[in-house]
Amino acid sequence: MDKQGIISTVKAARSKKFAQKRKKETHNLINAVQDNGRNSLKPHKSPSGLVAEDLLLSLLLKNPDIYKTISERLSHDVFANGDNRAIFSVLMRRLGENMSIGPAFLSQELNSAQMSRIGGFLAKSREFSLLPAQADEYIRAMLAAKDKKTSDEVREMTEEEYRRYIASLQAGKIGRSK
Repeated sequence: MDKQGIISTVKAARSKKFAQKRKKETHNLINAVQDNGRNSLKPHKSPSGLVAEDLLLSLLLKNPDIYKTISERLSHDVFANGDNRAIFSVLMRRLGENMSIGPAFLSQELNSAQMSRIGGFLAKSREFSLLPAQADEYIRAMLAAKDKKTSDEVREMTEEEYRRYIASLQAGKIGRSK
């Protein structure tokens, strides 16, 4: 096997492992329970930022009436995934202008990879009973993920940036303990 073949095999293995991890996070997040003969969802644990992005977009596609709540708390720059960021921007603009967010209309503005993600979100919203009340949990998870810094990012901070970062972490802990 040549070098390029090994590289592509490693990339495929990593991609498969990432997809399995993401699927497991989604299923850990939502624990389907029987409630009077129909499936409803109960949050299981706090989702990671990327899973929360997917679930929030699924929820928004299913329940566009939560647009106002989301628009007041999130902007497109919170999204870590570029496709999700583009999808969110289009959805928020269209909803803000009282335009349809049906797949036929979205396909005019989004590329095929993004439309494929929309299809996955719609399938996810049919698979699970995503509830508007869960939007707060997804938003919190996304904002928390955005605030996390890697060790390299922390290492590259100036002394003043580091102090502010530590203060924000302490404020977050104090707010959660109340």
